[in-house]
Amino acid sequence: MVFSFFRKDKQPDSRETKTTNAAPATAKKPQAGPAAQDLAKPDSAAKPKGPVVHEEPLTEMGLNGYLPRNGITVSEGGSEISSIAEEAAIFFANDRADQAIAALRQHVKESAGQNDYQAWLMLFDLYHHQGMKQAFEELALDFVDTFERSPPAWVGKEVEESLAVQPVGGNYFALTGALSGESEPQFQQLHQIVKKAGNLRLELSKVKGIETSGSRLLLETLQGLRKSRVKIQYIGASNVINLLRQATQSAGVGEDAKFHWLLLMEFDQILGKQEDFEDLAVNYAVTFEVSPPSWEPLAERAEVEEAAASAVSAADSSRPDAFVIKGVISGNSEQVLKNLTEYAANRQEVHIDMSQVTRVDFICVGNFLNALMQLFTNGKQVYIHEPNEMVLALFVVMGVDQFATILRKKPR
Repeated sequence: MVFSFFRKDKQPDSRETKTTNAAPATAKKPQAGPAAQDLAKPDSAAKPKGPVVHEEPLTEMGLNGYLPRNGITVSEGGSEISSIAEEAAIFFANDRADQAIAALRQHVKESAGQNDYQAWLMLFDLYHHQGMKQAFEELALDFVDTFERSPPAWVGKEVEESLAVQPVGGNYFALTGALSGESEPQFQQLHQIVKKAGNLRLELSKVKGIETSGSRLLLETLQGLRKSRVKIQYIGASNVINLLRQATQSAGVGEDAKFHWLLLMEFDQILGKQEDFEDLAVNYAVTFEVSPPSWEPLAERAEVEEAAASAVSAADSSRPDAFVIKGVISGNSEQVLKNLTEYAANRQEVHIDMSQVTRVDFICVGNFLNALMQLFTNGKQVYIHEPNEMVLALFVVMGVDQFATILRKKPR
């Protein structure tokens, strides 16, 4: 089937659809490159009806009757955004952030853009992505005057780090966010809690990603605590184990990549899974051409419990079993899409966490859409969690929302 990657036909049909205040239809859109134009040839075939974009948890009204507060139209077949928002989304997808900012900035100043809530949110995201704090704060003042509601909040690095450390008291500690070398303050506080309490309840279900430097920090911490005979109760360990399994498939064979494998073997050791440990040790030895760690029988198996499950909603996209994608989805993301397909193979519901994705390349969005189309065709229910406003707008332009339910990010 040849599928048009551009947005759905805007000709009226028999369905009742509410619309937003869009910019004039004559607005000039950026031109895609030759490869994208070849992919985007129109097709007259009827398109399947798919899920829609949600801002809040679903109600008993169901999908067809649901309307979000943000001004994006929701209908049975998809969503509507203004032509300026489309233009800016494609500019940004082509790595032309300055032109996207210029288009949105002009639009929100004009009368036609004053009620275009989506365009404002996109401009906030662009300012944040580009580190333009002063422009962000000036836009926030105008936003309050225009919409009479609180604007998104600027979250700088220093605030993110303070939010990342969330001890609850006693012997409980939660590791959060994407673990990396910058997560060291979290591990320092973890050690302080152990020093005071003598034992630890370690929450791992809130970890959203893990880099090689994060695996090294966690490995050294767990090995040190184990050797010191500190009793640890693990909560949501399966979340990190799933992230590590994904990482071992995509991290390559560089020297630092070994830490993902070593940490995964450490969890097998902690959980008493000797057979899994030995299988992984063989693969490790073949992959890195070095001797693997040896199995060390422990006096007692660690205490493990899973985090409490929660319903899927736009207000809660932190799912321990979600497939996490981060950074820029570009032309070299074939392995990520392959891993997504493997992750989805035995699941009826496929949850994709895109809260850490900064940009989706214009050409690569076609590959991403093809992957979602295949999942949709196979009867999977796909949920995309918390893409930023620029990525969300691009997905609507390209019709991604026909094949996945998009759960938008809560305002900061």
